[in-house]
Amino acid sequence: MNLERYFESGSGELPIVFSSPHGGYKRPRKIKDIVNGAKFADRATYLISRYLIDRLLKEKIEIFYIFSKIHRNKIDFNRPPNTNNALNQDANSKKEAKQIHSYYHQQIQSFVSKSIEKYGICFFIDFHGFTKPFEEYPDIIFGNLFGNTLNIRKRLDDDNLDGEGNFYYWGYSELLTSLKKHFKTDDGLGITDYNLAYSGGYITYQFYERKFVNAIQLEISLEIRKNLNSLKKFSNEFIASINEVTNRLNY
Repeated sequence: MNLERYFESGSGELPIVFSSPHGGYKRPRKIKDIVNGAKFADRATYLISRYLIDRLLKEKIEIFYIFSKIHRNKIDFNRPPNTNNALNQDANSKKEAKQIHSYYHQQIQSFVSKSIEKYGICFFIDFHGFTKPFEEYPDIIFGNLFGNTLNIRKRLDDDNLDGEGNFYYWGYSELLTSLKKHFKTDDGLGITDYNLAYSGGYITYQFYERKFVNAIQLEISLEIRKNLNSLKKFSNEFIASINEVTNRLNY
């Protein structure tokens, strides 16, 4: 079975892995719809993911990435495969759906392992979208299981303190610092009124207290995704932060 046709992926030369599981558009007839859970895609996240990777490649920044082309109402990769939230458990479609679900996670783990093998560390980003229920809600939410998927702390030189002490979470800190220049953010480190639902799903949970990995579920609001000016600001800051992350590899 050719499972690769359900994904877009690429190997990298840097220890950064980018996952985009909820923006797919394909609806194979032989795979039945899920019974429970969210059945709508995270609008525009597939196209935004491709755009971000294209921009990074133009700057000769090669990271690992995988995007699902499967619509979320067929398979939800951010839920455990033995649940009706992830895939339809009917025997006629379960086998192939489970293989597709497994392939996505195997690729993620392979990319992360390759990053650790070469560099000793990995920054994992799981990209999602959400809709703000009211105006005061954050524009961007960082899910990290309240700090439990952030396991790489690096020290800063005394002349280079970032105002948060003498250490930073490699990858996470650069991205947070860049994005909060323009957007209201929730850093995910403590429980708030906003982040419980976005603290990290099945994908991020695979990196719970895992050594050598900083993993985040990055949630950006629909308002950013549908507004060209906001999306441009987000994209520019994302690219700038990844540049900084790679420059700090040898700190």
